[in-house]
Amino acid sequence: MRGKGIGLADVLEIEPNFLSRHGVRWWAGGSGLFDPTTIATAREQGVETISNLYGSSEFAPFAVSCVEHFGDYHVAQGHVLVEVVDSSGRPLQTRRRAESS
Repeated sequence: MRGKGIGLADVLEIEPNFLSRHGVRWWAGGSGLFDPTTIATAREQGVETISNLYGSSEFAPFAVSCVEHFGDYHVAQGHVLVEVVDSSGRPLQTRRRAESS
């Protein structure tokens, strides 16, 4: 299995209580179909928000699954903003911004 990414369903096969054990409240996945059984398991383990982001490895996500109708997507074209943060979630300063402070 080396070099092959695994999905949440695979993780849950290895560690069935992974989501609840780690206190996961938001599952954001990418570009694949989410298995209804995995969605139900995630909800049972306390996941409150499930988002499926559609995009590619070359671009930021340009569509996100609808909160009310999970199988539908909303286009986020032109509304994707990227902010680099540190491990505690605080925005990192750019060198220019830091030098002018």
